[in-house]
Amino acid sequence: MTLQSLFTKLIEYSTSWGLLGMIKPKFIQDDAHTIVPKLKFSAAEFADTTFQALADKIAWDYTYIVKKKIIPQLGDLGRLKLRELRILTSVYFYTEPLSPHEISEILRYDPATVTRALGLLEESGMVEKVKREYDLRAFDIKVTDAGSVLARRYVKEIQTVFDTIESRLTVDLDDEDKTILLNAMLKVSRRAEAMKAISHNLKP
Repeated sequence: MTLQSLFTKLIEYSTSWGLLGMIKPKFIQDDAHTIVPKLKFSAAEFADTTFQALADKIAWDYTYIVKKKIIPQLGDLGRLKLRELRILTSVYFYTEPLSPHEISEILRYDPATVTRALGLLEESGMVEKVKREYDLRAFDIKVTDAGSVLARRYVKEIQTVFDTIESRLTVDLDDEDKTILLNAMLKVSRRAEAMKAISHNLKP
């Protein structure tokens, strides 16, 4: 399936369930008829608002699973929350240390949020700062041995829980579909970021 066809199906599916208005269509039954509301516009005309609504719902669903079914399995994390786990795992996934700016770019977190989270991770012994040889004023973030242990446990729990859930799904995505969708979502994310930057210069 091509990116365009998959994206079209995604938009059509989401809009068909009323994401433009955030309301599922109602099926009205009388003595002889069932009325199914239909869209007045093409899905592509309101793609950006559909992306936004769909992204909100997807984020809520995944966050619910992570907070309710995965994080409790990790035991006492002290002051560390989901935000810190995401940052820790992002650094863990890369072969080389990352700068705070790179972490911010990868996760689309604002720099202040990253700084606060890194402070908590450093206090907990999960990460450490590594000075750059060519610029002593700058530093990168490296995962410690303890941080690697926690990151591996977090990743393992994610894989276990989501594999279990996926085995019971009736809506399946193969590896090719997942790759195509991830690339598409990255494009939408970059598009949204650019739109936000442009919007700053618009008059109210």
